[in-house]
Amino acid sequence: MNSFLLSIIDIEQQLQQDDITSFVASDDSGSFGILANHAPMVTCLRPGIARYRRQQGAWLYIAQAGAVLTFRSNHLHIATPQFLHSEDHSQLVAQMDAAWHAAAQELQQDRQHVVALEQSLARKLWQLSRGKQE
Repeated sequence: MNSFLLSIIDIEQQLQQDDITSFVASDDSGSFGILANHAPMVTCLRPGIARYRRQQGAWLYIAQAGAVLTFRSNHLHIATPQFLHSEDHSQLVAQMDAAWHAAAQELQQDRQHVVALEQSLARKLWQLSRGKQE
């Protein structure tokens, strides 16, 4: 069976496999599939889960937060800010939920720090303005 090369890269990791027979994902036009020797293409993937099949026949899953996909010369390249990879769909969903929950908590903490900084600056400005008036 014909196969192609898959490369996925994010800011921390890279995955490369050379025996891919099928890839399925979604973009703004809907769900699509890629087989070996597909016509060249470029698209932006929707955030979510994509899947691919190796020559052994098992589906593997990739959760990504939006990505740019290019296919040229039998090489599928995906660039994304972050991705998770698993052989088990339900495990991947759990990992994705945990990672995004942790990111949401970190964002909430950052917002609390910004509010505290703003309050501190406002208090300091108020103190400075009172000192000048007296």
